[in-house]
Amino acid sequence: MTHVISTAWRRYLDEEDICTTMGNKKFLELGSGIRRTFSDL
Repeated sequence: MTHVISTAWRRYLDEEDICTTMGNKKFLELGSGIRRTFSDL
């Protein structure tokens, strides 16, 4: 399970549409939240 998530995360970093394809809002929110945190640093 963890391997699947990490693979999806790497694909997300390369292709943001992966979240829309997965239809996983929580994953999308997590990604945008992390990006906001890094951009605020």
